[in-house]
Amino acid sequence: MLEKSDRFFAVIIIALFCFAVTVCDLGPDGPVPLTYEEAVKKVTFTGDVATVDFTNLNLHDIYLVMINSSNSTVPSAGTGGVAQALSVIASDRSRSVGFSADIVSFRVGDKKSFWVERNIRGGNWEQRPATLMAAGEHGNIWVMEANTSSGTSENKISTEQAEELVGKFDLIYPLTTNLLGYEYGGGEDGDGGMDLDKKIQILVYDFYEPGYGAGGTQYTGYFYYKDFYTQAELEIKNWSDKTNMAEMFYINASSLINSPDFIYSTLIHEFQHMINFNRKLVVHNENSSTWYNEMLSMMAEDVIAPLIGIGHTHPSHPISRRIPVFLDLYYRYGIIEWNNSNNNYANVYAFGAYLLRNYGGPELLKRLLDNDKVDLESITLALEEFSEGMDFTHALNRYGEALIFSGPLMPDGAASFDRTVTSTVNGQVYTAYGFDIWQMSRREASGLGPLVLGFEGASMRPLSMIVRSDGQWKGKTGDFSITLKKPSNQNVILYLMAR
Repeated sequence: MLEKSDRFFAVIIIALFCFAVTVCDLGPDGPVPLTYEEAVKKVTFTGDVATVDFTNLNLHDIYLVMINSSNSTVPSAGTGGVAQALSVIASDRSRSVGFSADIVSFRVGDKKSFWVERNIRGGNWEQRPATLMAAGEHGNIWVMEANTSSGTSENKISTEQAEELVGKFDLIYPLTTNLLGYEYGGGEDGDGGMDLDKKIQILVYDFYEPGYGAGGTQYTGYFYYKDFYTQAELEIKNWSDKTNMAEMFYINASSLINSPDFIYSTLIHEFQHMINFNRKLVVHNENSSTWYNEMLSMMAEDVIAPLIGIGHTHPSHPISRRIPVFLDLYYRYGIIEWNNSNNNYANVYAFGAYLLRNYGGPELLKRLLDNDKVDLESITLALEEFSEGMDFTHALNRYGEALIFSGPLMPDGAASFDRTVTSTVNGQVYTAYGFDIWQMSRREASGLGPLVLGFEGASMRPLSMIVRSDGQWKGKTGDFSITLKKPSNQNVILYLMAR
């Protein structure tokens, strides 16, 4: 019997009883995997307590997965769990009546001035000259003159680096638009958008003055929708920003020098944001929440980066960059929460990676961009296209399976990150590669796989989950029963799973 804790047992009582050791059937190569029904048990309460029985175990570990299915924080007294624990503004963006721009065909060596901040989010805008150092089929690479070979910055961009960058974007553009659709003014019938230029402008410069913001969050690249407005429109909105009136991205020069592969993946990420602005806000007047928009960008990186040479095991791929952080902190954040931290990026990417590998593959990402909704409604619409009756709530309730199951003994039908899925869209093959989270190290805490908590009581964040276990639940053989007390909050759903 587990030691009782007043704080924990105010909500949930775990009692172990009546387990007997039996011998499991063994296959020729080891233990026979449990079936899905044997391994995954939704806890159904008809009274104040419920008992769940496991049979045919052979050195299995048991986990309690708790799901908060509501959009609100559930206090400790209702869960028994432990948890400490670019916004898009609605727009009427269309070509302004009477607005016109000259169609300009730029050539390598041309000069142009751009509005930038001296330091990102500092609000000190100034116009600086840049040189077109490389031109591709789909993009122009502008480098601030301070960052050219004759400039004053320490971060100098060579012609070779600029050409490599535009070459990567020429790969990215058709792969991304084939899957996600086009940016404002893009496509065969597009007019080039705000600058009437069908190429995307990519500006490379120093985001920060030397020593500025050392130790804080450092941006490597971004897309900013303020460039889709005239200066007069920004003033009407009382925005203090300056517009460059172009479809464009901004890249930090030092990041391009030190982490080029990460910058190439960042271009995929930011391009989704640009396409999302057009397809959701301009076309449907739907304002994507940041968590949803960021999730789609990392899903795009997930399936497109391998096609430009950044494989799924590469350090710059989101699996390597985001999942170790997620394994540490998944329980501290709800899926729809956002405060612009690396933890949020990790959390929303993991949910998107789970959706890709279990509900439609890369084509699911296409459906998410294609539909006329955003956020949870968009996810439900896309899921329903692949499986009748499937929606966000059902996907959330099965999310815990992906944190438990992977490897060769995974039950058939269980949700998992460890599943490789391909989709062919207009003749192009996209792949979401499987990965075994139980073979991945956590970023901060020692150990492999998701951080598994004990039974101390604490609140749960909205639309979040917690995985729990205990030493007495490890390495069980034979039959094993667990009795749970019903949580007082009806939004908390419990599952027991054997791995």
